[in-house]
Amino acid sequence: MSASSPARQVDPRTRGAHRPPLVGRAGELRAFRALLRAASAGRTVGVLVDGEFGSGKSALLAEVAAQARDLGFTAASAVATRLESELRGAVVGQLAEDLLDGPGDVAPSLEAFLQLVRASVERAPLLLVVDDAHVADAWSLRCLAYLLRRLRDRPLLVVLSSATGQPPAADLLLSELLPEDHHLLRLPRLTPDAVADLLAGVLPAPLPEGLAAAAHEATAGNPRLLESLVAVLRARAALGPKARITRTPGPAGFGAQAPGRSGADTPGRPGPGDTAGGGPGSGPAARGRSSGAVPQGGATPGDAVRSSVDPGPGTGVPAVVGPGATPPGRAGFDPASFAPAEFDPTGFDPTGLAPGTPAAFDVAALVPSGFGSASLVPAAFGVSALATDLDPADLDPAALDPAEVAGLAAPELGELLRLRLRVRPGAAEVVRATAVLGEDATVDRVAELAGVEHREVLALVDALVRLRLLRDGTPLAFNHPYLRACVLADLPVATRAADHARAASALAEAGEPARRVAAHLRQAHDVPLPWGVPVLREAARSALRAGDPAEARACLERALRERAAPAERLGARLELVHAVFLADPAEGASLLRESLVLADDTGLAADQAAQLLLRLCRPVDARFALALGPQLVARLGPADHDRSWRLRALCFLAGAGNNPGLALRAGVLLRELEAEPPTSPELRQTRSALLALGHALRGDSAARAAGHAELALTGPDTGVLTRPFAFAVATCFLADSPRLSEGLRHALGSRAEPRDHHLDRGAALALAQGLHHLATGDLVRANTFLKWQLRLFAEQSAPPRDRLGDRPADAGEWAGPVEDCPMAVLCAARLTEALVDLGRFDEARELLAKHGLTDRLPEVFGHNTTLWARGRLKLAGGDAEGALTDARECGRRLAAAQLGSAPLLPWRPLAVRALLALGRRDQAVRLAGEELAVARRWGAPRALGVALLAVGLTSEDDAGTRALAQAVQHLEGTTARLALAEALCELGARLRRRGRPERAIPHLRRAVELSAACEAKPLIARAGEELRACEPTTVQGTEHGLTRQEVRVAGMAAQGLTNRQIAEALFLTRRTVELHLSGAYRKLGIAGRADLPAALTPPVPPAG
Repeated sequence: MSASSPARQVDPRTRGAHRPPLVGRAGELRAFRALLRAASAGRTVGVLVDGEFGSGKSALLAEVAAQARDLGFTAASAVATRLESELRGAVVGQLAEDLLDGPGDVAPSLEAFLQLVRASVERAPLLLVVDDAHVADAWSLRCLAYLLRRLRDRPLLVVLSSATGQPPAADLLLSELLPEDHHLLRLPRLTPDAVADLLAGVLPAPLPEGLAAAAHEATAGNPRLLESLVAVLRARAALGPKARITRTPGPAGFGAQAPGRSGADTPGRPGPGDTAGGGPGSGPAARGRSSGAVPQGGATPGDAVRSSVDPGPGTGVPAVVGPGATPPGRAGFDPASFAPAEFDPTGFDPTGLAPGTPAAFDVAALVPSGFGSASLVPAAFGVSALATDLDPADLDPAALDPAEVAGLAAPELGELLRLRLRVRPGAAEVVRATAVLGEDATVDRVAELAGVEHREVLALVDALVRLRLLRDGTPLAFNHPYLRACVLADLPVATRAADHARAASALAEAGEPARRVAAHLRQAHDVPLPWGVPVLREAARSALRAGDPAEARACLERALRERAAPAERLGARLELVHAVFLADPAEGASLLRESLVLADDTGLAADQAAQLLLRLCRPVDARFALALGPQLVARLGPADHDRSWRLRALCFLAGAGNNPGLALRAGVLLRELEAEPPTSPELRQTRSALLALGHALRGDSAARAAGHAELALTGPDTGVLTRPFAFAVATCFLADSPRLSEGLRHALGSRAEPRDHHLDRGAALALAQGLHHLATGDLVRANTFLKWQLRLFAEQSAPPRDRLGDRPADAGEWAGPVEDCPMAVLCAARLTEALVDLGRFDEARELLAKHGLTDRLPEVFGHNTTLWARGRLKLAGGDAEGALTDARECGRRLAAAQLGSAPLLPWRPLAVRALLALGRRDQAVRLAGEELAVARRWGAPRALGVALLAVGLTSEDDAGTRALAQAVQHLEGTTARLALAEALCELGARLRRRGRPERAIPHLRRAVELSAACEAKPLIARAGEELRACEPTTVQGTEHGLTRQEVRVAGMAAQGLTNRQIAEALFLTRRTVELHLSGAYRKLGIAGRADLPAALTPPVPPAG
């Protein structure tokens, strides 16, 4: 009776003289060739090959046996199986059968086997191979040990293989069987290049870019899993573009596919083109018999099996099946009967297993023989065998999408893993819970979802990690994403939906982010979960903020399948319209019309639309707002005047801050709103805010704008001025009124929640504080507030992996683009302005570059501020032409939107400075005159001071000097300390150049004081230079031997400057200033600071 394993199917000698090379195993084969040469020289060599399940150990051993025969070896191989682990002499019987080249005894005696091997060694070098030796019977292992200790220094090579993490069935260590100097060979996973080489040989060319990388990421380079994935890809390529699947983001990640159960969505089961024969990749190592050979390819024609959804004969298309079909590889194979109740294939009683004891999982036999057949041989098994039945030239590469690889699965793999894990109670449940939870798979949650005690879960996780099924880390995760997809694909639809529903409930109770909870809610399908509607809506908003309208749509469509109150249901439907509109405006417009027709209560629809519009702030939302609002307004009757007025107000706020076309449409709405007062007190307060904005946008009256703003800030609802566009405008024109500016910040701080869903509580207040400090010249505080807030904006807009703490080390201080959020754009622009005034030019350039603000900017209101700040940076860096370009572009955009510039952005004064630097004085004079006219129309002191400063710079005569003096007068009564310091510096410099240093010194001294208080280093340096230029000429020729630096310090001290002011003006330390003054006192022969003016004043010569 033969003891050969039923898995033995392929004779390595049938591979022929033209064996295809193994892909990715060149190094291992070189090592074996060296060992074969050593054995042929008369040395007994032992090798233990270790690798994770599916790593290609069997294929490698088959190739080694074939190469050994080429070198004149006699090769005998055996395959141990758990079914025969209790059968005495099962492995030795297989080896004896090969050595006898025919049937032998089931278990030859120890001495008979020794004599058989000794006789073979005497004839020729001998190779003995035992695959999956970790499940070999104990008698055979002891027989091998007995043999090796009595055949030393013989031409003998013994190779044993074992699966990583698998405890031996017998109570023996494999390393103890081999000689002490045996070799250990661990099989690594295939590299990305090896995977690419494999795919290039079996899939249609050219391969889509990124397909090999996606396949390697999904399978982690595991040959057996890669083999299964190749089958799925070939099936899809044979079916053509119609094989594409619909990607549904799932818990595996925000963009990952969670495989479903349907056959159309889970391709991968081999069809009639595949064979069921064993072959090198079927798991066992081939054995060398001269009889019973099969044709090259590994299986006899009678072994072919058709799946339950076979596309039919003659198609050559691998079938696509679900988890209930017959697995490939063996005709009539029934998983349910794989382990009959009356026979325990593991050889131990699971009920008697002590807690924490690792189970003997037979994961090496994870895939049936059909997946290791020559029809689909893994990369380590030879490329040419993969090309049978279906010629790659007949496959359609258009069906191969790298983005869809993460969603592909073979349900039979998950089924077989589940069956194999039955040997350890709870193991299959832990694997299933880990697959369902995905990124949320903590030990506690896995225990709860699996229904297994926490301590037992820890023991199971330990065993699964050692088997390389799970990753060694937290949260729990599969080493091979493709295997997780297969486990999910094996779950029935109802079971999987219920599991995801339980996972969603657990995550919601734990306070996890809405998008994580929603990822499970979406996979719960038709499980009633009405509590999840608000969660799904919040997740949709987060997805839209992250720029993923597809995920938002999936969340909202799932929400609409739940029972909900009419208001909540209508709100979710309008949000769905918004998500669809962002992805496809035409489809969104059609869905909007359909939704409004289905709305029974137009007033309720208007209220829900208003709530939606309050959350919109990005430029891409404006077009949707101006499509939604007017359609609803047209459906409202006279009794709903206030609802109509509110909708139009929100549409104005959404459209005004965008491109000129939308801004002009918003301007029409503003004029209507100003002319039609509402009846509600709350809306009357809103109207006051809009009237203030109207005056500011037109630039016609600062006094009226302030009056309306005061009314808007004294009522109960101040929400309008906290909207992004209104906020940007209000912070500009309220800067001249400390009381109103404080009122705006108080209103922002008193709000319980932010109006915009993407703003954290306190974000608008922190931004307003930073803008207030900037307007008052407190540059250091402004920099602190704005820099911190910009970092928060960047964190909120970045993908989860790039958030604080997870960013790469080289991400720099500014992480993540912010161009989609107008509040963030305003923050970045104003921070650039603060950095320019502080003299940190390189830091400002880095900020603009990190956020993509160095090239052409979108034509929206927020980027006008960016243009102005960027122009200032260019001018400070000596790029006058670039500064002029940005200033004029800012002015063009404001004019196109019919917006006044005086209260918003003084772009003309910036252009005037650039033109003067370029020597174009005539153009500068014209622009300065225009700015003065605009400022007089607006009437604010700050605007008048800035405009008069520009006028004064364009002329060196008395008129120019008077304009500078008037600029100082207007700015004296404002909080614009830095602007006043700049005007004083320019006035002092003008007086000095006109030969009036005594009149220039007080202005320059104040300029140094103010710029030092603001810590504006460029202005400090400029004012200090001008002040030093006013030194009395006689001091330069003093006879007291003062050094030049002592002359400068003493002269500035004589003019009344403090040591700190002198140090800041001359970029010295206070200690250095004190040393210079001490030297001057000693050389001048005076007691102290009070005597400096007299000592430095030259004596008046006597008359005559």
